[in-house]
Amino acid sequence: MANKIPVKARFTGSDVTALGEFETDDVISPAFLDGSITNIYADSGAADAYVLTKAVTTPPIAAYDNGAVYSFVVTNDNTGASTANIDALGVKNIKRDDGTNPTAGQITGRVELIYDSGNDWLELRTFASAAFTGQVTSTAGDINLKTNTALSDAAATLTAAQLIGGEFTITPTVARIQTTDTATAIIAALSGSVDNSNFEFTVINLAAFDVTIALGVGVTLVGNMVVNDGSATFRARRLTSSTVSVTRLETGAAAPVLDTQLCQAWVNFDGTGTPAIRDSYNVATITDNGTGDYSANFAVNMANANYSLSGTAQENTGGGNMDRTVGPYREARSVSYIRVLTVSLAAAQQDVAIVNLTIFGGV
Repeated sequence: MANKIPVKARFTGSDVTALGEFETDDVISPAFLDGSITNIYADSGAADAYVLTKAVTTPPIAAYDNGAVYSFVVTNDNTGASTANIDALGVKNIKRDDGTNPTAGQITGRVELIYDSGNDWLELRTFASAAFTGQVTSTAGDINLKTNTALSDAAATLTAAQLIGGEFTITPTVARIQTTDTATAIIAALSGSVDNSNFEFTVINLAAFDVTIALGVGVTLVGNMVVNDGSATFRARRLTSSTVSVTRLETGAAAPVLDTQLCQAWVNFDGTGTPAIRDSYNVATITDNGTGDYSANFAVNMANANYSLSGTAQENTGGGNMDRTVGPYREARSVSYIRVLTVSLAAAQQDVAIVNLTIFGGV
């Protein structure tokens, strides 16, 4: 015989509130009477295609309502894009809060689906613990889960995946240039990122030779990008959908501003035959423009062309006066290279065995 119990019935699906009699042959739990479990569902579907029905004896919902929450324990974890059909009301796509499809394994354990009528999809809310690689920054503090990448002793590109990994070590035998990936690649690797999303990475230099961080396309560098014997931490921040800034972070006491006092580039090269660099800092190559005419090409461009140039030139064989004159070529100063002429005592351009150039300023 059915039991008639006076209750205040609440059905979340249709948002009905009424006083009256509820007729049932089932045992009514206190949780049902206060409405706390009326949106608990059982999953009888397969991976990526979930079929949900009420887990307790309550009337099925009549329609998908905007903002309604449907909770269930996943039977089969998803492998990619997924759908759900709740109370046989029709199949709806499951999306993350940014509108993208869930990745493999995101629909696992206990989850909630929230109906979004504007987009006609079910937004995923998960409660399962997740495994992360790389670095996570929370609003309450930093959680650093860094992956160390050992860099080879060579100029290279720091890929987006490596940058997000968070930590690099290098033992350079000469000064090295490490160039960031493009802004587009970095942003693509930050799935679901928005403007001002950011992460940090650290470069650990295990030798006495400098390591310079150079910019990829769409990346702006802020601060001193030279890592001496030691380490430096940088913050990469998404500025727009196609641009990223990389800022050096200082720890402890503020470092003195020495950029204008430090040498920005120098080179010692052999100017005879095919020019050959003996040693340098921030000079990548030498271009032979003709007899006694060279361009020293910077590895990292100067911020402006208002830098100061000094230089010497000399022969390394024979006797007598070995000095030669070196000076800038008559043209507008460039931020990417400096062009110079070497001249003999007879005022004729001449290839010279030892040419030294030094650049200050331009920052």
